[in-house]
Amino acid sequence: MMCVGLVMAAAHAAAAAGAASAREARARAQGEICLDALSRDPALTDAGLLVLASAREAAAGNTTVAFHPAALRFATLRLAEGGAEAWVVGTLDDLRPGVVVVSRPVPVIADGGRIVPGILRVGVDLS
Repeated sequence: MMCVGLVMAAAHAAAAAGAASAREARARAQGEICLDALSRDPALTDAGLLVLASAREAAAGNTTVAFHPAALRFATLRLAEGGAEAWVVGTLDDLRPGVVVVSRPVPVIADGGRIVPGILRVGVDLS
């Protein structure tokens, strides 16, 4: 009787771990889709490149991004060399447990028209 209970507990634990892994993989895939869409969003780009000033405008609420699915909790853009992040979607409060963070390096048009490395980052709900 005890062996049956142990086997059932192990099977349940494996199923729960598999479900959690599938949720995280789905959230990561959604994050990649969000990164692709945001890197081409007309509110943030010029000539196919992300523009830091446009991200700041979106962060200030002066423009909005076209792609904002329900699972997207936040999106930020910052220069790789440092500096403040422009919170294009969401706020720092949205960076919490239950959110998967996905990021990628991107070229950014910085102040003065220089093209520099940047980091685009999104947070997607695990649910």
